[in-house]
Amino acid sequence: GNNFGDLRTVNKSCYTVNDKPYLSVDLDYLLNNIKVESEPSSVPYPQANDVDKIIDVVKNIENGFNNKFLIASYFEFRERQGDYYANAARYLDFLIKNNKGEFSLTENGKKLAHSIYRSERNYIFLQQLLKRPTFREIILFLRDNGFDLGKLDVNLTSSIISKHTSLTSRTPPRRASTV
Repeated sequence: GNNFGDLRTVNKSCYTVNDKPYLSVDLDYLLNNIKVESEPSSVPYPQANDVDKIIDVVKNIENGFNNKFLIASYFEFRERQGDYYANAARYLDFLIKNNKGEFSLTENGKKLAHSIYRSERNYIFLQQLLKRPTFREIILFLRDNGFDLGKLDVNLTSSIISKHTSLTSRTPPRRASTV
């Protein structure tokens, strides 16, 4: 018989067409003009570590992937993770959930879902992060430390989470990786 051997990826690349190569942000302007909101008490604190997946969840709500089971099937992961990513989008005010467990877009979610360019989506995402006390404080810390991620550790992140949420005990350190 014909044996063609094992298939393997030799090289892969991703390209973006007609978009800015980077997002230029006036962080001081945003910090001065975006009002801090309280941490949402009706939504679990995020435990979703992939920003692109959070954005993909929001973008796919209108395509019918609007509950944790369908979201999980889209990404080929467990239902629990489908819930984590949808709840992270709720935390950032991109989605709301009805009493049947179905998610739909908020006004911010519609802006994100309908934005054409990655740079525009990233800008919208950053604006929502800056509304949340935990993320805002960590972004301020990073700004004040030259955006050196090495200076941000689990203990500092956990203490900021504890300060702004009702999470206690071992939960803040487990959420630190999300932040």
